[in-house]
Amino acid sequence: MHVGDRWVYKVDPSNGSGWNYYEIVMNTVDGLNRHWYGRKSGSSSNLGFYMITDSFKVVYRAPDSITTTILYKLNAKTGDKWLIYGNYEQGIIFEVDTIYDYGNDIKVMKINECNWNNYEKTLWSSTSFLKTGLGLVEIW
Repeated sequence: MHVGDRWVYKVDPSNGSGWNYYEIVMNTVDGLNRHWYGRKSGSSSNLGFYMITDSFKVVYRAPDSITTTILYKLNAKTGDKWLIYGNYEQGIIFEVDTIYDYGNDIKVMKINECNWNNYEKTLWSSTSFLKTGLGLVEIW
């Protein structure tokens, strides 16, 4: 990640046709000498801070917060599962479904996201695709 990097996404027409983008707008170093990158979405002024750890995890923290969340494990294997929010009774779980290997160190990781709310007895899910060297390329 570098300041100025931008990812542009086409939004599904069923949700209102258009484009959205994410842009790295700043970087900072914390007291533990970790590099965090500030990312904003579209014209929003809201920032989220992200870091890639030495163990290839993408970690997120909200501004003015000390709480961090592991969003992605870039070196995960098929079947790996992790909790990114809440708990296993009521929270968001990511699980690596498949890893497609296209050779030349290009891989696409298919991650299923499941959000279970035990209180309301509701479940929703989505699928994200991460591509080596590029990042998030699609969400279903």
